[in-house]
Amino acid sequence: MQKFSLLFWTLLLGFSLAAADFVPLRTLYVSPRGDDNQSGLLPEQPLRSINKAAQLVQPGDLVLVSGGRYQEQVVIKTSGTAANPIVFRAQAGETALLDGGFLLTGWTATAGREYVYETDCPYAINMLWERCTLNRSLEVNTLDMVAQQPGGYFHDLTTGKLYVRCLNSIDLPEQAGIVIVPLRQGGKALPYNDPQKNIHLWDNAVFITSSYIHWENFEIAFYPASGVRVQAPAEHCVVRGNTIYGTTCGIKTYGEPKHILLENNMTRRICGSGIMLSGKGDHITVHNNILDQNGPCPPYLSNRSCTEGTLYNLCYYGGEGTNFTFTDNLVISDDSTRRCHNNTMRCKGAVRQLCQIRGNVFVGGSVELYIVPDSQYVLQNNTILRGKIYYSRPPTGNDLVGEERDNVSLDAYAKPEDLFANPGKYDFRPLPGSPHLGKGASPQAAPVRYLDAGIAQPGNGETPATAGNDLQKMAQSLQDGQTLYFLPGTYTGTLTLSGKNSLSLLAYGSGEVIFQDVTLNASNVGKLKLEGISCRGGSWTISGGQAEISSCLFDAVPITGKGAQITLKNSTLVGDKTAVAAGKLRMVLRNNLFVGYSVLPAQGTAIISENNAFVNSPAAFKLWQQQYTEAHPSFALAAELTPDYRLPPGSALAQAGLGGATAIGGRAAPPVREELQIADLQAEAILPTLVKISWRTPNGYADSVSVRPNQGAAAVGVQQGSYKQSSGQAFLHGLKPGTEYQINLYFYPLGESKPVPKQISYTTPLEILPSNSTCYVDAQAGADSNSGLSLAEAKRTLAAAIAACRGGDTILLAPGVYTGQMDLHLDGVTIKALQPGTACLNAAYLYDYVLKLNQVKDVVLDGLAFVGLRYSASVSALIISNSKNVTVQNCLFNCNYARGSSGCANIQLMGTGRIEGLKVHNCVFHSGFHGIWLLNWSDQVEISNCAFTAIGTNAIHLACDQEAKISVYNNIFHNLRGEVGTPGTSFGTYGKNIFCDYNLHWNTKNPTPKISQITGGAGHWSGPFRPMPEDTAYTLQDAREKYGFEKHSLLADPKFGDLSRWEFAVGADSPALGQGRDGGNIGPDMSVFGDAVQGLIGK
Repeated sequence: MQKFSLLFWTLLLGFSLAAADFVPLRTLYVSPRGDDNQSGLLPEQPLRSINKAAQLVQPGDLVLVSGGRYQEQVVIKTSGTAANPIVFRAQAGETALLDGGFLLTGWTATAGREYVYETDCPYAINMLWERCTLNRSLEVNTLDMVAQQPGGYFHDLTTGKLYVRCLNSIDLPEQAGIVIVPLRQGGKALPYNDPQKNIHLWDNAVFITSSYIHWENFEIAFYPASGVRVQAPAEHCVVRGNTIYGTTCGIKTYGEPKHILLENNMTRRICGSGIMLSGKGDHITVHNNILDQNGPCPPYLSNRSCTEGTLYNLCYYGGEGTNFTFTDNLVISDDSTRRCHNNTMRCKGAVRQLCQIRGNVFVGGSVELYIVPDSQYVLQNNTILRGKIYYSRPPTGNDLVGEERDNVSLDAYAKPEDLFANPGKYDFRPLPGSPHLGKGASPQAAPVRYLDAGIAQPGNGETPATAGNDLQKMAQSLQDGQTLYFLPGTYTGTLTLSGKNSLSLLAYGSGEVIFQDVTLNASNVGKLKLEGISCRGGSWTISGGQAEISSCLFDAVPITGKGAQITLKNSTLVGDKTAVAAGKLRMVLRNNLFVGYSVLPAQGTAIISENNAFVNSPAAFKLWQQQYTEAHPSFALAAELTPDYRLPPGSALAQAGLGGATAIGGRAAPPVREELQIADLQAEAILPTLVKISWRTPNGYADSVSVRPNQGAAAVGVQQGSYKQSSGQAFLHGLKPGTEYQINLYFYPLGESKPVPKQISYTTPLEILPSNSTCYVDAQAGADSNSGLSLAEAKRTLAAAIAACRGGDTILLAPGVYTGQMDLHLDGVTIKALQPGTACLNAAYLYDYVLKLNQVKDVVLDGLAFVGLRYSASVSALIISNSKNVTVQNCLFNCNYARGSSGCANIQLMGTGRIEGLKVHNCVFHSGFHGIWLLNWSDQVEISNCAFTAIGTNAIHLACDQEAKISVYNNIFHNLRGEVGTPGTSFGTYGKNIFCDYNLHWNTKNPTPKISQITGGAGHWSGPFRPMPEDTAYTLQDAREKYGFEKHSLLADPKFGDLSRWEFAVGADSPALGQGRDGGNIGPDMSVFGDAVQGLIGK
């Protein structure tokens, strides 16, 4: 993982936060020391909550919010006007923090559980975060699962005890900073033993549905959904200058809002999209924002369950939006632990009229545009590092209307010959002589100069290779607006700066820049930036103008402000000789580390102090408390720093800062890496030609594992668990019986390119005879150590039964819930519930699938219920891959209600590769994107007497060729919900051997009637989405005339009961009775399930 600093960009952002001049008609004041029973119209009578102000506002109001912590959701419904907008703004120099989380303390190690810690948690948990990484943790169902899941947690709702395993085994919870976001109702955190019914999970920090609203300069942290959501009917709204982290989407527009400006914001390590435009919308501008390492975080891999947004750092998801503009943004996705699909930006859906993408820098991935007919776009002067621009186009034949020019796309990170200003600080402006001049986000040569104290032959300072070495001479030659980069080294002398509108003095690269006894005098510099400098001795004096000093070290360096506004943040100040004299104008001191003081470190008449730490300075801290009132209190601690004043490894100060869980002080702790441990590496024969390799990584997980036999079988690469668990397995197919193999494994730690190698030897058996025996499983009374040969000796888990069985065996499941993700690789196996519908295979809202059949034949699944699938298009209840002669009968695919939602979005039965012989009979498919989707190729398929309800795309889609033999009959297609014309049945190609008849259709008008379609063919992709009108049968008559389908089918109400209670049995007056093929009934025979379906209600 490449570590870069955001310095250059944050400095540019920092001086651009001021909005256009706004003279309010009235001001409402909000403060943590306020009271909502007051008027809020006077500074001395402020309101307590921002939301109360939102209820009182009227056009022309300014809501001025003092620094402090506000635990609330702000809902803005009142509109301003064009002449008199309503402005919500944080007080200048102060951090108004909307914080939805609670930091937990009091952690102790859990006995008998390595790397697991516990504490009491009084609240019901919605989400949990590690503050040090801003990664969202994964909720699991048992304490056993926590032990296997780095980055996981389990909350015992009977005792309130919370168990956590940190993502990094080096970190303790106190160091990682465990933050919970509680479930709330009416703004109140619910207790842990609350039944938690009908709770809205995806609360936004700020929710704007009105017009002419400005939301400016706030900090937002730890909310379950978006930091700011602007939703139709909102119009003419501005979201400017905010810092957002610890949410699942940074800023989101939704529906059809119009004339929205998102400007100068920073979204940092969001667990999803940094900025997401969703729906349609008109004239939405995204300008000059920093989107820093947003995307799915470990342990979630790339799945969508972690986010209310999407997988992409910057994205537009929707259709038919008009006039979208993305300009001058920095989009960073180079942290390999959080990237997804190798894209930094995705526009999925048409932008009508015009979509402009200009002047942006994309780092770490590509820019993808999903273009539909008549889309208009301009992609101009963008810089893309480790990526490209590419298009996803549907096969419509329509020409694209667009313009692409003057972009820079590089497959790798910057190289020296690219001559960018400072790639380590994301400054990709080209220097004189760069091959990228005239192109990219900054076509002109950057106004930059370089100093190198160690260069033997000084040059003109225009590039690092031609750097100067005279400090004062270079300072005198600086022009207005230039940046002076200091290469690592030690500098001495005097540095005088004066009379410029803006200057920036910044450390270059990753080495240390030392000012030894340097005297710095800056006078009347309008905007001065200084960052990353270690100062030992000397003095700094700043007269007039504004200055921002960050990430510096001051050891025996007095700092004096004379008529200047100064912000000193995230820096380390050492000893009484480093005295700060602020003068009469405002000085902001934030996130600084004061080390070894016995006197007051800083004095002034207008000091704003926030969240500073006093290390080994008890007397000074006491004086500080007496002198200054702080909305974000400073704190004292005893700590042992390194000799150069760095934080020790694992210090909690590394994540305790405002501004995005930044470090306190200017000297970050050196990174600590622990070698990945590999344990319990073993091989086991499933068949003479098939071997399972399994292992554990007790102190973490491998980002990926490559398994390579020395002969025969092809190498395989796997991810270690659906959620990067601490155990994994791989299957090697195509081995030779009776052969010795040397199997090499390469474990790649998270974010690293160098693997940990391991080797195992194994000789495959000559044969493994089918046992044709029966294995009993009982989730409630069984034990995996049992033989499984009788119900009294039943195993507890289905995974253990699958591991113990051989080809031809039958696995019988007692009533119960079987949680996990299981793979079957054996032929001839039957998995059957003792009572149909009572054996629930549970994904626990965690796994991407419950059961997967891999390259098998003659397998029967009978009487199973699939539950607990999370909301994601990448999730399937059952996957069948490259298999033959599979029967799925009497199975229930549940609607998988998640807490806080009313349905699901997944694929109930997914087929991949070649499916030859599949019979699906007497099953119910309740909700999902698809009921049955055979993705690539199918033949000999029979689907009969099933019910499909509330399906979002197709009830059935079968990829096939013209010779495929397919029968679809006696099924009920009910209440299909697809909004893009997707019908109940879909076939890849029309063929003479497709039989589709004796079905019943009802309530297919959403928005138009739809019965069947032919689309896509067979092959790598057979997409059933957005069918062309000429390929769709909208009525039964269309289906009969176009394809010869549905000759005896009905359009009628099947007369189901209450489907929320799983009453799929049809009434005595149902038209489905006796109207099926050969005089049978249409739809499933629910009598085989008895009362079992009642157990699925609400799951």
